Amino acid sequence: LQVFGVFSRVTLRLDSPMKEIMMFMRIFNFDIDMLGAECLLDTSALSKFTNRCLLPLLLCFMYGVWWAGSRLLSWKNWAVPETCNAMGLLLQALFITMITITTEPFQCKLQPTGKTSLVGYPEITCGEGDHTGMLALGVIFTVAYGVGLFAVALWATLVAPKRSAVSPVFLVMFRFLFFRFRADRWYWGSALLLRNGFLSFVPVMTPDDAHAQIVLFSTVLLVALVSQVALWPWKNPQLNAVDGALIVLVTTIVSCSAVSAPPSPNEGTFTVFMVLLFGVALLVAFAPTCHGLYLMATKADAKPVEIPAEKMRHIRDICNTWANLSKEETQQLMIQIGPFGRTTMYRFTDMLAHELGVRTGGSHSSRLTLQGTRQSSLRKRTLTTESAEIACTFQQQSGEATRTEFTDVPASVAL
Repeated sequence: LQVFGVFSRVTLRLDSPMKEIMMFMRIFNFDIDMLGAECLLDTSALSKFTNRCLLPLLLCFMYGVWWAGSRLLSWKNWAVPETCNAMGLLLQALFITMITITTEPFQCKLQPTGKTSLVGYPEITCGEGDHTGMLALGVIFTVAYGVGLFAVALWATLVAPKRSAVSPVFLVMFRFLFFRFRADRWYWGSALLLRNGFLSFVPVMTPDDAHAQIVLFSTVLLVALVSQVALWPWKNPQLNAVDGALIVLVTTIVSCSAVSAPPSPNEGTFTVFMVLLFGVALLVAFAPTCHGLYLMATKADAKPVEIPAEKMRHIRDICNTWANLSKEETQQLMIQIGPFGRTTMYRFTDMLAHELGVRTGGSHSSRLTLQGTRQSSLRKRTLTTESAEIACTFQQQSGEATRTEFTDVPASVAL
């Protein structure tokens, strides 16, 4: 919803009801004028801008008052780490809104009169009157909210692997940044802030060219979609699917809005940009073919794939440790790794049992067998559905059987 609030700043010639929908989305950017508040409060543009910039600080101040009150009046005590986590969660949720508000003084659009005025405050002429004060406040709050919050999040992300192992307080204080994501994708909270920051700055970059803004919006969203699908960062698999679907839908809406955009003043630039993208697309399309021809010419794909001895020892150590766990310990471990970890483990053990020809008490999923017709001493073993026993079977397999040779398959399959 906040992304649509940002996109509503793009100059488009929308028809009803899409025009009214986009105007309504500005409420999520604290645009109180959409509620008719200007009829009750006779304030200048500078005052309205200042009040909107101070609103996130006011909300954080309320958290501080609640924490102090809980200590003084002996309510349920709010500890400092929990209070910091609550403030961080609030600021993270309002990040797009805060950047959108603080960058409004930089969005100057050319008017038919030859002068430029602010997109959000059409009565303000750029470079005159209250605009100077709004620029100063915009710089201060943009640095405080955008750069400041992202710097704190980036610092917490960088030190999290070490701090999380020795400081429970650190995990509580920055829980808002990590708790929704997988342990091996702990950095995705900072990545979301970076994505949202780029989206918030799009209206500032080219306020006079709606087509350029649509291209920038689509580019940021497509990069986010590719990253989302490649990393699958959310703990809950359903949330990953929902997030990916939402990005696709928002990107489609943004792309469709191009038909309502006024003519671009930079058509020549777009032509050059499309030619460059076409050239890059050709390179990407032919790169795998050229690489495959190179491998065939040098016969590099005929070499067997060797698994490093260190990796093999690591796998065997893990399998030994896992096999020695009790049923209760295995159950607790599977609970701790979360929904995504369990799904990954189920897929891995299913693939491993299929390759080893091991029965797991259920039907195998439909998949290719990479070992071909090669027989293994483990083919006739019957294994129960417990993942620990599958891992134990994998550990007992000889070193020769655990190394798959790809000398007789194409390089593309081996990769």
